[in-house]
Amino acid sequence: MGGRMAGWIRNARLGMFLNLCIGGFFILAAVVVVVSVNYNMREQALVEAQSKARIILDRNLATHTYPYNDT
Repeated sequence: MGGRMAGWIRNARLGMFLNLCIGGFFILAAVVVVVSVNYNMREQALVEAQSKARIILDRNLATHTYPYNDT
């Protein structure tokens, strides 16, 4: 009876270990996804901000250069 009990405990420990490993893997994958999405969103926001800044600068430059055009 003692041998069967030890085998059951070993299997329970193995099952718990596998569950913890799978859970840890999912947590790690979630962290990687969150960090990746955050990085890409920041990069996209920077690109959009640069684009809008260029539009504003072009408009201001056009406003200031228009009176000096000889055409």
